[in-house]
Amino acid sequence: MSKRILVGALGAATILSLVGVAAITASAATTSTYNFTRNLTVGSTGADVSALQQFLAQEGFFTVTPTGYFGPITKKAVAAWQASIGLPSYGFFGPESRAAIASSASVSTTSTPGCPAGALFNSMTGAPCTSAAATPGCPAGALFNSMTGAPCTTTTTTSTTSTTPATCPVGFTCTPNTTSTPTSQEGTLNLTLSGNPSTQTNIQQNIDVPVWGLQAQAQIGDVTIQRLDLDVQDQVNASPSYQENPGNFISNIKLVDGSTNQVLASYNVGLNSFVQGASSTDYYIRLSGFNFTVPNGQTKTLLVEFTTSGSIDIAHQLTITGYGTTGLQTMSGGIADYYNVSGSAFTRQQTFTKPGNTTVTFGIDASNPLSSTYYIDPNVGAQNIPVFVFNAQASNANAQLSSITITPLHNDAAGSGLAASSISLVQNGTVVASQSLNGTQAITFNNLTTDTGSTITSGTTQPYVVEVSVPNYTSGNTTVQLELNSVTYQSTTGQVYSTNPNLIGNTQYFYTASPQLAFVSGSASSGGNNQSGQTTTINGQLTFTVTPKGGQMVQPVASDFIVKVGTSLTGASVIPTASTSILSITPTPSSTSAPLSQGQAYTVTLAATANAAQLGGSGTYQFYMTSASTTVYNPNGNAVSTTQTWGLDNFKSGGVGVSQ
Repeated sequence: MSKRILVGALGAATILSLVGVAAITASAATTSTYNFTRNLTVGSTGADVSALQQFLAQEGFFTVTPTGYFGPITKKAVAAWQASIGLPSYGFFGPESRAAIASSASVSTTSTPGCPAGALFNSMTGAPCTSAAATPGCPAGALFNSMTGAPCTTTTTTSTTSTTPATCPVGFTCTPNTTSTPTSQEGTLNLTLSGNPSTQTNIQQNIDVPVWGLQAQAQIGDVTIQRLDLDVQDQVNASPSYQENPGNFISNIKLVDGSTNQVLASYNVGLNSFVQGASSTDYYIRLSGFNFTVPNGQTKTLLVEFTTSGSIDIAHQLTITGYGTTGLQTMSGGIADYYNVSGSAFTRQQTFTKPGNTTVTFGIDASNPLSSTYYIDPNVGAQNIPVFVFNAQASNANAQLSSITITPLHNDAAGSGLAASSISLVQNGTVVASQSLNGTQAITFNNLTTDTGSTITSGTTQPYVVEVSVPNYTSGNTTVQLELNSVTYQSTTGQVYSTNPNLIGNTQYFYTASPQLAFVSGSASSGGNNQSGQTTTINGQLTFTVTPKGGQMVQPVASDFIVKVGTSLTGASVIPTASTSILSITPTPSSTSAPLSQGQAYTVTLAATANAAQLGGSGTYQFYMTSASTTVYNPNGNAVSTTQTWGLDNFKSGGVGVSQ
């Protein structure tokens, strides 16, 4: 169980005052000669805090020895003093309070703290006063009745209400003439060693490796972790084995929010960063300057990640835990708390071993785009179009890409000068590298080891997207197709490897005027059976949208489309409709002379009927659209005709059974 030490607890003088023994008995002048220049609140420290506490003691509102730390006792005393002089009693020492002290600095009177003239009992402690005369009641800020010595039932007094509240300190909810109330209570943490990361005996990575985790559950109030003392023992498994300063092996430490993967702090470390502990093999480091807040009732994980030397020849076994009984410092409700996160319950061992030979294999990724038609906007062109996606998978150890060579197999196939002009390599939404593209000349992305996204973690598959951009031409068309020719990469030990994947992406088509086809649905059904129970006809329906881009489009007619029917698109029983009469096509809406407007989506339905007797036997048949011919007139009045046989892979119906 974690050991918890509280800072800001009641001192001995406070305890004495509560049982009726005055902690301050000497008479003092009510004059403050200290020049207060800043706002003071819970957590403030310094000489001005000590001076404020002395002033409050002189006034009879502070009954313990001044400490120079502004805690809950000081705040309560400030609030009582503010109420006694008609200020809003927030307990925050701000501009109005400083002005009140400054304006009374020239007035000097002598009195016994808590014993105004005529009082029988001290209004702060309840101890008897020496004066015989008494004034009944509980004056502002009094804890005990000055006539009877009995506790006062309330510390609220009648005072002039401030119509303009004083500046309210951050973290407080303030209302005039009331004691300031923190928006959150002082909380506590329930701490356990996180199961993730677990103990690993064969770590071959060296960058940002999770090695230790602390699971923290906040109770009663929010708690912020601000400091961690981390103990690391580094055993080098040589023959014989020996212990060394972990700063000789660890180069960077990161603290990470385990729920969001946000880096809270990063520390570059070395031999001088670690301090020797209780034994010659024990080293620890203090990690501070961060704020990791655990909201009340929630559980969060604080992760520690190490980056180590990449040139490891001998295994290093690291034993990681907290250091000392106060190794974790938190802040909650203005109170600093300390927790013990050391010992076996908080210990994790991680072993870093020499990496094996790195192997990286390349393939076409499942997200690689099929052939598609893209519109070239005359104002901005076609920007950042993904035309090729390949992936890289590392085995045995991490690897870093050094260079990638890509060759355009097609770029300006029409020979009109229209071509893609730039190419980019993108990983996880971030551009790793970018270059100009000149026709079909091969391009090479060099020095990738310095770029984010070039690292391939062992055992993972990393996709890379290749994007191209086409300038803002007003007429013409081009096709783009890319090939991944060669790759060089490095292992964590610096060894360089080369490979020639020779992977080819699908052809992508760019037009200054063209339709955009999008499939909606497809269905198929039996049209009827003869007396022998054999299928006579089958019906198919394909629905899609067409959106003219770059100009107006001539309305489609049946002859613009080729639809096939068969057991598969490439099977021998597929029957082309252009040369036979067994399949009829009727587009909806029916053709008219009116052109289709630019940018407007139109729905087209192709209804087809096939003679089952000519299909070639029993089986399950589908309808496929394999070609779509269109004509779009650009703003210059030029006709741009396209016969699209690409990007139609999913333009097909469901299956229908045929019995013959």
